[in-house]
Amino acid sequence: MTQWTAIVPIKRWSVAKSRLEVEGYAREVLAQAFAADLLATVAACPEVQEFVIVSNQEKVGHLLPGGRGLVLEEPREAVDALSSAIDVGVGWARTHRPLQPIVIVPADLPALTAPALSQV
Repeated sequence: MTQWTAIVPIKRWSVAKSRLEVEGYAREVLAQAFAADLLATVAACPEVQEFVIVSNQEKVGHLLPGGRGLVLEEPREAVDALSSAIDVGVGWARTHRPLQPIVIVPADLPALTAPALSQV
């Protein structure tokens, strides 16, 4: 079985899910719930050997299922935060896991299942 490195970019809670008509704190809680659910799904995918969160949100490490995974800081001055986060994660993966394929998994896919991710 091929073992992947999954990169999960996570926006700051205060700016995540901005298109939803949900105010302030409730939107932040929703974004955290989406991310936690997604990370549990990624951890349950048998093809994923390593996963990396890239974010400039403080204290996202508590979202790592079983403490498994790594958190990297996204550059704060980035013009395009998503692209910057992906670049940071891919750079880490190419250095530390050069022979493994990389999959980018957005943090806001709460309906994703491990079998669906495996089919990728």
